[in-house]
Amino acid sequence: MSWQYTGRMFIPLTPEMIYHYVSTAGGLKKWFARRCQLDFRPGGRLNLGFGRNEIILARFTRIAPGESIGFEWPLDDVRPVSQVEIILEPLGIGTMVKLTDGPFEENLKEVKRFQTIVQGWTGYLWNLKSVAVYGVDLRSEWE
Repeated sequence: MSWQYTGRMFIPLTPEMIYHYVSTAGGLKKWFARRCQLDFRPGGRLNLGFGRNEIILARFTRIAPGESIGFEWPLDDVRPVSQVEIILEPLGIGTMVKLTDGPFEENLKEVKRFQTIVQGWTGYLWNLKSVAVYGVDLRSEWE
């Protein structure tokens, strides 16, 4: 049996305005990774830098302009990939951002990893909203 993280955040901006933040290196650096290089196409590379020495190499799996992106990135040597999808759904005067990450196996190691993932993605979703709406990067508060 496996499960996945699903997080949601309402942002009072259009999906097109939010898409910039999830589809460009400049946008991703504002709320997510400190460093970012990308080849924005299905199969293209996404290199993300967190902290001083942490670099994660990911690969785009899905791109639907203005609507969603998907990428896969490594978990560890045993479970090589996790699928991340960010979906932008129009909702009233704004956008519901839905983010999923998984699958994760049901065992103690994955439960511990999942706790970290929930905390991380929750913080990043709040930071996306803060940056997009107020222009304030909250990462220095919790990184």
